[in-house]
Amino acid sequence: MRTGDDAEPAPTPRPGGPQAGDAQLRAMLDGHPSWVCGVDEQMRYVFVNANFCRLLNRPAAEILGRTADELLGEEGSAARWDVLRRTLAGEPELRVERAYVDGRGRDRVSWISYHGVEHGTPPRRYAYAFGFDITELRQAQQRVSAVTQGVGVGLWEYSRGSGSFECNDVLLALVGHEPADLPQDHRRWLSARIDPRDRERYMGRLAGLQQGAVDAATGLFRALHRDGRTVWFEERLRVLARDAQGQPLRVAGVVQDISALKAREEELEQLNRELESRIAQRTQALAEAKQEAERANAAKSEFLSHMSHELRTPLNAVLGFAQLLQLGGLAGEAAGHVRQIMHAGQQLLTLIDGVLDLAAVEAGRIVLHPEAVDLAALVDECCRLLQPVAQAAEVDLQARELPADARVHADCARLRQVVLNLLSNAIKYNAARPGCVRIAIERVETLPGAGTPGAPGAWRLQVADTGRGMDAEQLARLFEPYDRLGAERSAVQGSGLGLTITRSLVERMGGTIEASSTPGLGSTFRVQLPAAAGGAPLSPPAPARAG
Repeated sequence: MRTGDDAEPAPTPRPGGPQAGDAQLRAMLDGHPSWVCGVDEQMRYVFVNANFCRLLNRPAAEILGRTADELLGEEGSAARWDVLRRTLAGEPELRVERAYVDGRGRDRVSWISYHGVEHGTPPRRYAYAFGFDITELRQAQQRVSAVTQGVGVGLWEYSRGSGSFECNDVLLALVGHEPADLPQDHRRWLSARIDPRDRERYMGRLAGLQQGAVDAATGLFRALHRDGRTVWFEERLRVLARDAQGQPLRVAGVVQDISALKAREEELEQLNRELESRIAQRTQALAEAKQEAERANAAKSEFLSHMSHELRTPLNAVLGFAQLLQLGGLAGEAAGHVRQIMHAGQQLLTLIDGVLDLAAVEAGRIVLHPEAVDLAALVDECCRLLQPVAQAAEVDLQARELPADARVHADCARLRQVVLNLLSNAIKYNAARPGCVRIAIERVETLPGAGTPGAPGAWRLQVADTGRGMDAEQLARLFEPYDRLGAERSAVQGSGLGLTITRSLVERMGGTIEASSTPGLGSTFRVQLPAAAGGAPLSPPAPARAG
């Protein structure tokens, strides 16, 4: 048997069948993309074209004169006879989609149109079938349906010419319905599911497509589910074809349920609103706490200032009378008692001065007069001033090779106070006997975190001692007021305010101060101050006194 590709053209119909007319008609039918066949009242084939021969994988000689049941089998026979009777009875527009197995054993699907014809002498009726193979189309539709079913995507297509509207089952399921629920005009029925709040915007998107302004559009809308809840959808619209006037002939839509995403967005928005409300409340509470702390700090500073002044008056009287007693030439035990009074009074006066300075710094009442200060000359002056104290404590002050061009931008008096305090502490807390305090000055590029292109840089003053050192926990509390880090139990006198005031003064002059220490080996303090601009007049060191 020859294959369908080798099948010979159908011969002239047998006697009793319709006469073909001429070879041109046969050639036209053989070249038609559809398959064509004709049968008589007994369903015997009287005409077949080349495509039909290929479909059955038989030559025309093996088909003509035989019945469809012989060639196609008994399966589907009843449906074929029913279609034949209806066709021969003259039923118009008879079209059927039919699945079958072709002569090569392949599953095929055809869209078949049947037509009844009467001709011949005497006249007889014949049924002709024109079949279009739509197997690939249906397979593509099945693949698309499988994908859309798997991801829950609804599809619809509207044809303006015929007014037809088609949608897949997923689209109906998204609103809780089935194909059986659809009325005849299901396009309007589905449109009625759209939430009235979104209907105007939805129709506006469709109008944009119809007016030819755009070929695609995307939008969100809400629809009413069968169970009464509202469902959020995202829809992508596209014009598939337009006529000569630009009007859309076919429009398609892809619809996806985004209710879960919208619910998550609403949760996030609600969380964000709650978070903003909490932040606002916390900010208000912090502002109120800050104001309260500032009021308390101001009250504390005011109290310390007044109290210190009040203490200074009677203390000056005590010191004055003690000095008079010393001048009176007391001897023996009485002279010792007066010396104790003078010593304790001087310590108390130093504490009062420290409290006054701290209160002034915290209240912002200290007025600075920044200028170019000769740092090397100031350090040398302070060393000479404290030299007697250092000698008494067996501490060697080493300030060698100080740069002559070390000029800083600072308040001269307050910088002297800073240097004196650092040197005094290094001498007082020096554990080694003999001990050593090394003072060095070096140039640095810029202050930490304050680098500015073109800036004159900074100078660093370093004071290192051979004292007992501090551990990490003590370093963390180093600049806290009134905290002497355990030294209050020693013979070293102090108030615990010096470093607090020193840091405040350094920072107010635009500098930084830091410390490092190793227990048993000593501590090092580093003060960095901005360098004075070149050519600025130097401030001459003013006379100063210790204590």
